Amino acid sequence: MPDAELAKRLGRSVVAVAIRRRLKRRPYVAAQRRFWTKRQIRLLGRYPDSEVARRLKRTRASVTSERRRLGVPGCLRKAKRQS
Repeated sequence: MPDAELAKRLGRSVVAVAIRRRLKRRPYVAAQRRFWTKRQIRLLGRYPDSEVARRLKRTRASVTSERRRLGVPGCLRKAKRQS
């Protein structure tokens, strides 16, 4: 349940709910962040970013960003186009 909805139900502020959630080490359920697994990281640089993005159902921008953040050089091969 999003913090705002819980805050409304409890009659508390959103900040108070968020602080309590963090203190209890509970993840924010409505968050869209997907963490990278070791298997996914191994694909970076082996295939073009567009191919990795397609395989992992991520955006090309997020793949490129993670590859650069880790210092992995880009792949020189061109992605094959599907017919």
